[in-house]
Amino acid sequence: MAGLPPPFHAEGVRLVSGGWSWHLDAPSPDGAWEAARAFAGIDPWRAYGRTADHMAQLFAPPERPDGTYRIAARTGPGSPPAALALVQSPWLAGPYVRFLGVLPPHQGAGLGTALLGWIEAEARRARARNLWICVSAFNEGAYALYQRVGFEPVAEIPDLAADGIVERLLRKRLGA
Repeated sequence: MAGLPPPFHAEGVRLVSGGWSWHLDAPSPDGAWEAARAFAGIDPWRAYGRTADHMAQLFAPPERPDGTYRIAARTGPGSPPAALALVQSPWLAGPYVRFLGVLPPHQGAGLGTALLGWIEAEARRARARNLWICVSAFNEGAYALYQRVGFEPVAEIPDLAADGIVERLLRKRLGA
């Protein structure tokens, strides 16, 4: 472990899946704003009434003292983000994926699976026991993806992010 960068620092990481290749790094302020506008216009964030301003505050700066790492996936260096992830670590004996979003033009190409795989590998490298994620009950596509990669539901939480909407908390056990 000596000499390795701390987990969730994505600069220089390349993901390959299904013939596609993505480059990971921290979102730039311009990239964060561009992604914020795009994510605010799609569900589940649109259903919650999240504005581009709110989303941009989540996506920038690259790191904050609360332990949240911001990760952008791009089709190439300098290209706009195709996906964003926010990983809070530490959380409950492992990291919590606070946000995972893949923009529609890149959905279905394996990017969400590849990004989750990288996050899991980083959590394992840090010797985390768990990996956590939360998903809106109406977001069945994301829920199916998370179950496909090994997450298991542990709780349903009504009215967490918005009144009348149930959130599902899921955990992937990484170690004993």
